[in-house]
Amino acid sequence: MANSTSVRLTKVRDAIDALLDNGAIQSYTIAGRDLAHYSLDALMRLEKDLLRQLNSESGARINYVRFESPQ
Repeated sequence: MANSTSVRLTKVRDAIDALLDNGAIQSYTIAGRDLAHYSLDALMRLEKDLLRQLNSESGARINYVRFESPQ
């Protein structure tokens, strides 16, 4: 069974693709009904957060290294 975080990440990525394919419409009204969905920016932030969570759950670690020029 797939990890729930990875399933959510897949759904977020699918939503991002759908937004990009449909012109990134955020909200609209049809026959008096208001419809809305996540903005692309919100989905990208959520994707980043889910990736961080998934890496944490899998035990993956991110190491940051800074290289300095020799003197």
